[in-house]
Amino acid sequence: MQHPIGLTWGILATGRIAESECSSFSLTTPFSPHNPNPIGRRILHLSSYCLCLFGQSHAPESVTPYDSYSALLSSSCEAIYVATPHSHHYQNAMMALEARKHILIEKPIAVNQEQARTIFETAAKKQLFVMERLWTRFQPVGNAFRQVLGDVGPVRRIWADNGLGMDVESQFPESDRMVLLNLAGGSLLDWGIYSLNWVLQALGQRGDYTSCSAASVMMKYACTGVDESKTILLKFLSEEKHEIQAIIASSLRCATDADGNIPCLRVQGDNGETQVFGWPWRPSKLRIIARQQGFGNQGTVVKEILNIIPNSIYGLVYEADEMARCIYKGKLESETMSWKECLATMGIMDQVRKENGLWFGDEAESVTYPLV
Repeated sequence: MQHPIGLTWGILATGRIAESECSSFSLTTPFSPHNPNPIGRRILHLSSYCLCLFGQSHAPESVTPYDSYSALLSSSCEAIYVATPHSHHYQNAMMALEARKHILIEKPIAVNQEQARTIFETAAKKQLFVMERLWTRFQPVGNAFRQVLGDVGPVRRIWADNGLGMDVESQFPESDRMVLLNLAGGSLLDWGIYSLNWVLQALGQRGDYTSCSAASVMMKYACTGVDESKTILLKFLSEEKHEIQAIIASSLRCATDADGNIPCLRVQGDNGETQVFGWPWRPSKLRIIARQQGFGNQGTVVKEILNIIPNSIYGLVYEADEMARCIYKGKLESETMSWKECLATMGIMDQVRKENGLWFGDEAESVTYPLV
């Protein structure tokens, strides 16, 4: 067994996601071919309310609460997890980089592409690691998906949907960050990003993730002005120069899987299709359908991979452990969640918002740091 890799953490947030991250950090990740080194995680510093929540899950006595972000960032922790509302990611990330901390930033990494690019450029100058926390890529089914990409032949079309099927008015009060415009709420940045994430992964490793054409439609939530539903059409060129069409959707109100049998992702190739089932952020399984081209031909399930996450781990720690390994190796970014793909995602979402007149306000969209 190789020597353990250690990383000490500070949690910059006080909400539900931060609580989940804290609880996950206290569990042990099982070894796998993707995790050859045991990982030592120590949460040393938390925002005070987060510590109260984590205390219910038996927080170690060594954890220190702080009553301000600046006090937290002055501590001795090596890495910071930023889990504040979307509108605050840029300012909080820049603050953490200024304090010379490696950072894991809850998706989306920022509100727009310019903010994301500034974060990466600052991290590169300071030689600090930064990664967007899109945890699906690091779950067992995420690793498996990348391994079976070639099984269905050249990819021709991708369908990706993330519909929650919520009663928006009753389940999201107008004070909820999910539907607040000034906090960059809505369906696109919170849920559509998962669908877009699957599409970019389905393209495989490539030098350029830029779409050669794009179109979109959006329906806004009348009560607050955030986007409730949207559909995006993208076209990419494959490495072999044939076109790949992608249809991406997300909705707070409409459901992706009404009967429990509909995949949230379909990657269609010349030899069949890859299907992903369950919630796009934490899928239940992956299925490969083999099918010969020809009108009326029926496909056959040839492979099924379950997304087994053992030891009650919710799945959040896999990305934190990837970050620890990358920092140990002196890397500034992860190949699995690259800066290039992150910038491509933000660029597409910027274009969709521009086409549909969705603006989160000067403060949330600003690249000025610090804000006066």
